[in-house]
Amino acid sequence: MVVRPADCRRNDAATPCEPAGVRHRTRERLVNEGVEGRRARRRSRIVRIIRLQLVVVFVLACWRGSQVVSAWTAVRPAFLVESSGTRILSRAGWLTDDDVRSIRDASGVDSGLYSFFSPKLTSYFDAPYAASPWVRRVVDVRPAYPNRVRVFLEIREPVLGVPVDERGIHLVDERGVRLPGVRSRPPEGLTRPFYRLIGVDGPPPRAGEVWSRGTVEGAAVAGELQALTGDMVAAARIHTVDVANVGGRIDRRRPEILLETASGAVIEWGRSSRSPRAGTEPALADKVKRLRQALRTYPGLAGLDRVKLQFDRLTVVETGYGVAANAGQH
Repeated sequence: MVVRPADCRRNDAATPCEPAGVRHRTRERLVNEGVEGRRARRRSRIVRIIRLQLVVVFVLACWRGSQVVSAWTAVRPAFLVESSGTRILSRAGWLTDDDVRSIRDASGVDSGLYSFFSPKLTSYFDAPYAASPWVRRVVDVRPAYPNRVRVFLEIREPVLGVPVDERGIHLVDERGVRLPGVRSRPPEGLTRPFYRLIGVDGPPPRAGEVWSRGTVEGAAVAGELQALTGDMVAAARIHTVDVANVGGRIDRRRPEILLETASGAVIEWGRSSRSPRAGTEPALADKVKRLRQALRTYPGLAGLDRVKLQFDRLTVVETGYGVAANAGQH
């Protein structure tokens, strides 16, 4: 029989009791391993902190370097946009060289040099051009490396000309806005028909502003006349829009807008689509249909004094009779 010390604990009867020296060395080894583990974890944290600090230093160095490079390149002539060096890449066919110079001068862009890398570069051109009386809207502003800015504009196109004594005409766009300057004659190369506008009330406003209610409604009629087909335009030969009675300013019993033609016949158009009482007269399609009927019966409107389109039925007044002759068709 083997006698075991009293402090020896067996896990099972077949296992001999571990000597006291062995137990001491085991505890010592465990303590050493715990100390080494804590040291390893501490070293790992220190390494991570050092790496993070290096990353931060690297990022700051890059940021500072980019600032230095940006400041250096920003003042280099190769990267400076000169606002006074405007060059027209393309333009509407009706614009003259004087118009182009006027557009450039009226833009309000401050003359000077702008860094291509400035975050505000496009705003230096966007807002001034948008305020120009020539410009309907700024379509886009694009920086073009290394020292160019391309500005895309939608220019107001005139549809009406208001006579100014013997000096010429003021141009008015489709919204009744007056364009800068005075023209001696209507522009050439327009994309839509151009009409003379008479009967406008009030003095000319500043360029870029709406003239009056008459110009707004006259411009609306110019737009409505685009519904006429090419053969109707050639046959009717309308050249003048008279807005003297817009709003019943002269006589509420008379038609508000008249159209003068090359044959001498006057077309009583009535109210425009922008009139507050536009719904009290036939629709645009009905007016166009009745005008076509009049042109079919009276080619070129020859022999007519008046063509009335503002009623439910087409009515014409033949020259010399002074009475209405009913066309007899809707």
